[in-house]
Amino acid sequence: MKRPQLIKTIVLSLALLQGSINANASGKLDEPLPAGGLTLSYDVLLEDDKIGEHKISVHKTGSDVQIKHDIHMKVKVAFITAYELNHKSTEVWRDEGPRKVRLIGIDSHSVEDGKEHAIKGKAVGDGFEVDTANGPVTVPSNIGTTDSFWVDVSTAHPKMIDSIEGHVVTAIVKPEGTEVLNGKPAQKFSLKAGKRDATGWFTEDLLVKAVINNDGHVIRYVPKSGQ
Repeated sequence: MKRPQLIKTIVLSLALLQGSINANASGKLDEPLPAGGLTLSYDVLLEDDKIGEHKISVHKTGSDVQIKHDIHMKVKVAFITAYELNHKSTEVWRDEGPRKVRLIGIDSHSVEDGKEHAIKGKAVGDGFEVDTANGPVTVPSNIGTTDSFWVDVSTAHPKMIDSIEGHVVTAIVKPEGTEVLNGKPAQKFSLKAGKRDATGWFTEDLLVKAVINNDGHVIRYVPKSGQ
C-alpha cells in the first residue's frame, strides 16, 4: 500500500475507533457534562513520529448533543509532504430515551491533499438526507458517521456516513473484555471496517490507547499529556 493511501486509511480507522469506543463506553447521553462542555485532545503517532492531532468538543443543549471534530494531519517523507488532511465537522445528535439516540445533522468541511470536500446532512421524515458533490442521498435514520457514532448505532446498526466524502461504510465493533492499563481497568474493543483493523482501550469514558496495524505500520492514538 502506498504511504498516502495508508495514512488515509489510518485517518478513517481512528475516527471510527474513537466513535465506537466512546459509544460503548459511556452509553448514556443524559450523564451530566461540565457547564462549559467537554473537550478531548489526542496526538496521532505513526511509528514513533507525531503526524497530527484530533480535538473533540462535546456540548449538550436540552435533548440535543453537539459534537465538533477538528483534525489536522501531515505526513512527510524525505522532507516532502506525502499526505495532508485538515478536517472540521459538527454533528448534532438527539437523545430520544435510554440508549436511543439519532443523528439529526452533520456539517463538515475537509481539505485532503489540496482537494476540498463538503458534506451536509439532516434528518428528513424516516430517513437522513446527505448533500454531497454527487447530489443528495437519503439513507436510513439509524445512520452514524465516521467521526462519531453512538450506542445503538454502533452496535445494532453499523452503517456510517464517511464524514469526509459522504459515502456509506460498514463497521463491525466487538467488545474484547477488560485489561489493566496504568493501574486502571480498561474496556477493550476491536474494529473491522473493510480492510481496516484496529484495537482500542478506554477508561472512565476516555480513549486511553488505540493501536492500528496496517501494512506493517503501527499507528497509536494517545490522549495529550495532562488530559
